Amino acid sequence: MHKTIWSVFGIAVAIVILVIAYRIFDGASGVAKFGEIEVKVGSNKTDETTVLATSGTFDVPASEAGYIWRAQVEQFTKCDFTALGKWSFGAGMVDAGGKGAENKACAEYHDGNCPSKTSKLGVLVAKDGEGVFRHIGASGRLYVNKGDEIFFTINDVRGTFADNSGRVTVKWECYKI
Repeated sequence: MHKTIWSVFGIAVAIVILVIAYRIFDGASGVAKFGEIEVKVGSNKTDETTVLATSGTFDVPASEAGYIWRAQVEQFTKCDFTALGKWSFGAGMVDAGGKGAENKACAEYHDGNCPSKTSKLGVLVAKDGEGVFRHIGASGRLYVNKGDEIFFTINDVRGTFADNSGRVTVKWECYKI
């Protein structure tokens, strides 16, 4: 009977450990979360452990107005941006990564008169703190300083935004580095 009690106790402990592991580890993303600390499992990156500093969402319309995001960080940090939704740049509906319509890099149209000449038309781009437009697409990363203002917009030929419609919602997460 003594062995039976220890066997039942051992099984109960194993179940508790599995439940705890299930609650803190997301096997699909390879990220284990311990409070604010995230550990990336199986990653090749040198930044194996990151601490989430701040996060939120904002909407970017498919217009020349775009959206100005102010970095809400206390120090130089990395921020990941993920865009969801669809918008149109006149050639049909696309997601923020440019999927959904036939489109080419801006440089192939109108002498590249777009915010980002190398990105496809219809993708999400952002002008960083150095004044350079960066490709964000469906997801991307920027390094920002406290107070930086980042301008997000749809990559379209300047002066042709009138036929655009829709918006994408951008989720952002900034991590201490």
